[in-house]
Order: sequence, then structure tokens, then C-alpha cells
Amino acid sequence: SPYVMDQLKEAKIDELDLHRAIVALSEKMKAVDDNASKKKDEPSLYTSWTLSFTAPTSEEAQTVLSGYIDYISALVVKESLENVRNKLEIKTQFEKEKLAQDRIKTKNQLDANIQRLNYSLDIANAAGIKKPVYSNGQAVKDDPDFSISLGADGIERKLEIEKAVTDVAELNGELRNRQYLVEQLTKANINDVNFTPFKYQLSPSLPVKKDGPGKAIIVILSALIGGMVACGSVLLRYAMASRKQDAMMADHLV
Repeated sequence: SPYVMDQLKEAKIDELDLHRAIVALSEKMKAVDDNASKKKDEPSLYTSWTLSFTAPTSEEAQTVLSGYIDYISALVVKESLENVRNKLEIKTQFEKEKLAQDRIKTKNQLDANIQRLNYSLDIANAAGIKKPVYSNGQAVKDDPDFSISLGADGIERKLEIEKAVTDVAELNGELRNRQYLVEQLTKANINDVNFTPFKYQLSPSLPVKKDGPGKAIIVILSALIGGMVACGSVLLRYAMASRKQDAMMADHLV
């Protein structure tokens, strides 16, 4: 969070100490799954986590926790937007390449049709068929590879139209739709937007109690330790006095 980074910058510590400080700080951050206590077969309506942080003062705990949540939220928003932009770029590139391939296929098909019409025109002229055969009631079994049913005049006109095509998408509705899609994808731009990546049940608040042992426990432990020290002192003085008395009795006997 910005608060923590400002505190670390003012401390002017090296990278190793900075790493240790960050690790120690992260150990004070706890995330508890609120559904962990539920049974496995018990369904949960939603996923909920409780985030807490321990600091020397309640105000610092609230500030660090709030800053951490804001930092994570901003990071999630940034990564989400980058993910959307990457997907848009991949989709646009995919559609461009697919459109280019289909254009090549359509152009090759157009060239093949033109070549086939040239052969059909030669055959129609050789057969002396100038007009469409169905116009004069003739019954002609047409060649499936090189159709001459239009007659030489009709084939020649069709050949002129095919050769005049400069854009293969001009007479292909599917290609025109795909071309429009690519144009719209190219124009698309994902602007920076702010959104909430997750919902808060409660905002970061001041701690209601201090972590660690309470005052009563500290007083009891202090009393016990003090009593043990006092007993030890009494026993030590008694032992020293007993040894001194034994030494004096030994001197009188001598």
C-alpha cells in the first residue's frame, strides 16, 4: 500500500532488509475463508473471506488494510483490462488472417472460372453456337466441365463481367460481412475504466480489541514470576544461613 511504501522509503534500508520487512509485514496479514467451518456437503450461497492485519496501533492497522485492498483492487482492474485488450488483439489478428486466406481462395476460384469460360467460348465458337440454345427450342446436352448453353455471345459477355471484377468481395456477401467485422474490430478501443472487482460486506474498520495476551493474563504471569523469584531468594538465604551455622558448630567442636 502507499502508506507502507512511504514508511519503508523513509527508513532508507537496503534491498535485503526491505525484503525481510515485506515478508514480516505480509505475515501479519491474514485471510480467512468464512466457509471453511462449514461441512463439505453443506452448500454455500457465496464465497466470503475475512481480511485482517495486525499493527502496533489500531489506526495503522486500518490504514494498511485499506491501502492493501485499494492496491489489490487497482491491480485486478489493470490486469482485467489488459486481458480484454489482449483478447481483442488476438481476435482481430485471427479474423484478418482468416479473411486474407478466404480472399485468396475466392480469387483463385475466380481465376479458375475465367479460364473455364475461355475454354467454353472456344468450344461454343467451334460448335457454331452463338445464341443461347434454349432460346430456339434446341435440346442440347451441355458439357458439365465447359458449359456452352449460353452460346458464344453469352459466354463472351459473362467473361467480360468476370474479368472486370477488381474486388473478390464485391459479389460475395459472406466476405463483405467478414470485411465489416474486421473493420469494426480494428476500430475498437478499450479505454481505462474503473470498476469494483469484488464486493465488500464491510469496509476496513478499527480493531475492536488488541491481538495477543490480555492485561489480566499479563498481571497473573507477572505475579507468578515475582512469587517464584521471591521464593527462590528466601530459599537461597536459608541455605546460606544453614551452611554458616554448620561451619560455626564445626569450629566449636574443634
